[in-house]
Amino acid sequence: MALLASPLIAGCAVHSDATIQSSTGNAAGMREIALLPSDADQGLRIGFAERLEIAFRARGVPANPKAEIMGDFAVSAMPADMSLATTKPQTTISGASSDVAVQSVPRKKRLLDRCEAVRYRATLVLFNRSSSERLYHAQGESEGCADDAAPLSELADLLVRDALLAPN
Repeated sequence: MALLASPLIAGCAVHSDATIQSSTGNAAGMREIALLPSDADQGLRIGFAERLEIAFRARGVPANPKAEIMGDFAVSAMPADMSLATTKPQTTISGASSDVAVQSVPRKKRLLDRCEAVRYRATLVLFNRSSSERLYHAQGESEGCADDAAPLSELADLLVRDALLAPN
């Protein structure tokens, strides 16, 4: 019995497909991208920037700091067993209240999890350098192990595909 269970345990990992919670606009037809650096660029942000560049390049959009289309992004990681909600303020006669716009449901630990699950969230915004027009804005998330780069790569690829209106 133990021999049958060991391959199952060894092959189990925390993973969920990347999803987009909200998306507006598109940058279909763009030829190159300038991703904005930040003074606060550190581990996770640097890693995600590299994955975004790879995803854009794979779709024929190389990075160029002088490109007309500029991109900015935010990325975060948190324990997947935490809940996250974004609210939209709504003013009423009796005062201010809010409606939940996006919610990440806490992930329950599973018996065969081999690591602590992490939820990655990222936002990508693309805008035109000359007109300052916002062309695209999306937010997505994925789950995986903290030491696994695959969920971040999948998330970057999904956001880029969505921005360029590219199939798969």
